[in-house]
Amino acid sequence: MDIISKQVIEGCGARLRLELQALPGPMISILATLKEELPSALDYHNVGHTLDVLEQALCLADLAQLSERERELLVVAAIYHDAGFLRQNALNEPIGAELAAEAMITTGGYTKHEVKIVKHMILDTTLLMNDCAQISNTELSPYLLDADLSNLGRECFWEQTKAVASEAGIAFCDFLPISLGLMQRHSWQSDVGYQLYEQQKQQNIADLKLRLNQ
Repeated sequence: MDIISKQVIEGCGARLRLELQALPGPMISILATLKEELPSALDYHNVGHTLDVLEQALCLADLAQLSERERELLVVAAIYHDAGFLRQNALNEPIGAELAAEAMITTGGYTKHEVKIVKHMILDTTLLMNDCAQISNTELSPYLLDADLSNLGRECFWEQTKAVASEAGIAFCDFLPISLGLMQRHSWQSDVGYQLYEQQKQQNIADLKLRLNQ
């Protein structure tokens, strides 16, 4: 394991450390790459976001009682889901999916079917601008998607929304209607996601509408 990846992992909570240390060293080297090479202008899509998504995905995996192998595939997808930002912001998901596939193939120990599942999971994180916000196309995708947008249903909503607006170069007040539109189109993809986040999401929507009406 390289020094920077080790530093990133050591900065995580105990559960994340255990999950990440269980992966082969070359697999988690992406964390060092994200920390060192992601553009500094990415106020939201940084290595901190990747680790936050991983932590939320594991919470959902616990609630859903996923198998050990399913958890491992979810971990891989989570740490690579925004790796495409290393090359470009728009349409980054196919890049992240390919980087994950390359790492899995290089590391070995994964079937072609498992590689395909992880690729599809990452592709499914693409944010859709019409009707629903995201669509799951694998049995594991719901947990990654709900983790990815979990900030919509958490108390960190306002802090994270400010970060997204800053990254997009949009004034916070102008970004709020965009955020509301996303929340109204969005629905949790898993039962456990609904259980964990829906109540706070509705509170966030109510607070957002109140702010917009002031």
